[in-house]
This record gives sequence, C-alpha cells and structure tokens, in this order.
Amino acid sequence: CSVTPSHPHASCGEPNQHAPPSTRQRNVPVQTNDWQHGAHVGGYSVVIDVRTPAEYAEDHIPGAVNFPVLTDAQRHEVGLTYATTHFEGRKLGAQQISANIAAILQTHFTDKPSSYLPLIYCWRGGQRSNSLAHILSEIGFRSSVLCGGYREYRRAVITTISVVPPTLSFRVLTGPTGSGKTALLHYLRRQGHQ
Repeated sequence: CSVTPSHPHASCGEPNQHAPPSTRQRNVPVQTNDWQHGAHVGGYSVVIDVRTPAEYAEDHIPGAVNFPVLTDAQRHEVGLTYATTHFEGRKLGAQQISANIAAILQTHFTDKPSSYLPLIYCWRGGQRSNSLAHILSEIGFRSSVLCGGYREYRRAVITTISVVPPTLSFRVLTGPTGSGKTALLHYLRRQGHQ
C-alpha cells in the first residue's frame, strides 16, 4: 500500500472510496494507514481488531475492540489444513469466517447507522480484515482497512518511540504521600501541560 501523509486514504489498488459516487463502481473498503484518527482520537466510529482473542490479548491498538473472525482454535485448525492443502484450508477458513461474521453483524452492527465508520485491522491487513470490511462495505458502511495491519502499526510505534523521546523534556516529581503531588499534576494538566 502506498499511502503518503498528504493522502492517507490511498486506494492500494482498489477504486478510490472518496471518489464522487458517479465515478465509483461499487462500495469497496478504503485501504488506509491512517490509524491515528481512530476512535481513540475521535475519527473513526470504532477501531476493530479481527485477530483472535489471544492475539488481541497480547497487544492491540489502544481503544480497539476485538471482534475476531476466527477463534484461536479455528485459526489453528485452518493453519494446519492450509499447510497441507491451500485450497482446503481456504475453504475451511471461509466457512468459519462467514459464520463468525454473521454473529458479529447480529451482535454489533444491527443498530448502527450507515454513517458508522469502522477501521478494521488484522495481523497484516489481509484476508481476515478484508473479509469483514468487504461485507460491511456491501451492506453500505464506509469501512476502512489498515494497510499492513497490526504489524505495520507496531513498526510505526517503534519508529516513533525511537524518534520522539529526545524531543521531549521530562521532569520527575517526588515527595511523600500527602504532600500534594496529585493536586499539582491536576493543576499542571489544567494549564495545558502533560
């Protein structure tokens, strides 16, 4: 996916979702690297992690909710089958993902308006996230898929961690219990400091 900061909603080979309706051939998920405008900062309606519960528990984008399209056991079973026969593994995965997406729709999307804007990701921004995003887009939601998935998000965070700290000025606040540290921190926050 080739996404630049000046154009975070590149199409990654798909038709541009932001094109005028007359030029858009069908409703397709937007491929984006714009995770920074997710629900945790007021952009997307929700950030959805479709990885397994174990993958989500290990780490996830802050504020993301876990709507797994495969359980841990299903992912293991699909992986074993796929290692033996790609075609059979893909069929098994499609069956299980389809059933799980049906449950996700019934549980989490029945009451959502067409203006609901989900950002969806999996490990690499591939088949699991696109499976849910495709169905949501066909329904009429303007879904987005995170290019590169959680793996790319993690790389971006690691890069930021190595670049940002040297630009910051840190202060250590110490004192015994009851000396007013918390009150001072609240005062500083009201003044616009972190």
